[in-house]
Amino acid sequence: MQLTSVDRAGGTTVSDALPEPTLDAFFEAVDRDDLERVRALWASGAFPQPPYLGGRICAPLLMAAAAGRDRLLRFFLTQGENPDGRNATGETALHLAAFHDYPVIATILLAAGASLDARDQHGDTPLHRAVYWGNTDVATVLLAAGADPESVSAHDKTPFDLNPTLVDAALARLPLHQLRQRFLCLHPQHRAQCPCCRERLQEIEIGGAPGERPQVNQ
Repeated sequence: MQLTSVDRAGGTTVSDALPEPTLDAFFEAVDRDDLERVRALWASGAFPQPPYLGGRICAPLLMAAAAGRDRLLRFFLTQGENPDGRNATGETALHLAAFHDYPVIATILLAAGASLDARDQHGDTPLHRAVYWGNTDVATVLLAAGADPESVSAHDKTPFDLNPTLVDAALARLPLHQLRQRFLCLHPQHRAQCPCCRERLQEIEIGGAPGERPQVNQ
């Protein structure tokens, strides 16, 4: 993918604080997924070490997340990048992974301690972002990690409100033992209006072996 000016800076003003030629080299290395070049540039001291701008911005990590570069993402995390660093609109790298439907990137970030409940300027969580854009794969990763489908945004919308069909489809992918753990988080109104949830609730009450997947009528 070609990084846009917004992607490159993660929507921040970090480009104003760094020499443009150095930034261009770094952007190109990320765009090409050139880990060795990124390592060399990082080791040269051409870029400020974290925290950035008072600890609020972690542009390299956001760049890697937006570009889907899992090797670079791991590298930046090992260098001390904050997995919950934000851009100018309050998005974290996990929001960007949710927007682009990058389940591998999301998994890496979650393993590094990224917050499922991080809110952007609209009060949206990464799950809101995944559901709004119809990204079932990354929504499944987020729900499996404990994301709340009834979390309310600043616009009084939950992920379930935005796309109940997708939330149900993502939940249906989870093993039955995970559904037992997650099901109580769902709002009673959700269960009352969702035939798939009523079916799964019956299966959960009956029981099943860990790893067994519920059967959902199509």
